[in-house]
Amino acid sequence: ISWLSAFLTTDYSQEEVLNLRNNLIKNGIDARKFWKPIHLQLPYINAPRGDCLNSESLWWRIITLPSSVDLDITDQDFIIDILLKRVSK
Repeated sequence: ISWLSAFLTTDYSQEEVLNLRNNLIKNGIDARKFWKPIHLQLPYINAPRGDCLNSESLWWRIITLPSSVDLDITDQDFIIDILLKRVSK
């Protein structure tokens, strides 16, 4: 059992990722944004840091999916079907 289920979108703009996430939510799937990198969080915004371009380019493209222990095969198949329908468009 995974602690976290998520996927990394590829070849998507921020707007497309937001639309994909909203489509999942509209279908009753608890899709969330991935955690914002620490260097972008308010308490650390002015903290000294190096170049963080990789984390900045990745974090908004990750969408987390439901991963509770009571998620059965039917629920998993539903989520997969919604994602496949969206991706195949």
